[in-house]
Amino acid sequence: MSATTQVSPRIILSFLSAVAGWGAFMTFCIIMCLISLARPSGGISPLGSLLLMGVGSGGVVFVVWLVVLLPLALLVPDDSIFWKPTVLALIGIFSGPIIVGIYATCYLLNNSTITIYQPYEYIWGGIIFPGLPSVLIGGVTGAVAARLHRRLVKKEMTSA
Repeated sequence: MSATTQVSPRIILSFLSAVAGWGAFMTFCIIMCLISLARPSGGISPLGSLLLMGVGSGGVVFVVWLVVLLPLALLVPDDSIFWKPTVLALIGIFSGPIIVGIYATCYLLNNSTITIYQPYEYIWGGIIFPGLPSVLIGGVTGAVAARLHRRLVKKEMTSA
């Protein structure tokens, strides 16, 4: 006798919104990879870098989904202002850089080869490369989550 369990639609939709944010970041990485292919340099290949960024960012996105987004999807009431697309997108736009900033700070503190005297190009690269995609990831994740949640609530109301 086998018992079947059904995953809550809230969990699935929450996960899909995180995947949408990760997809937005990977689109940015593909564009950067194409630019790097046009200007080859030494070191890791652009495709290797793309693979590394995909796996690394996927891990970060999954942890953030598991620790932050999933509990919010399960605990925030349906009629909360939190589920408005503009509100959730703005929350994502501000929380994305904060999460990436925490991750980058931990990385820099543990990496002994980074010094305060790095050239400006590395500093600007460190601001622009993680900063812009994190705003993109947060905004897309928030907007997609709000829209998927709205559809779920409408579907639950029509089926009830």
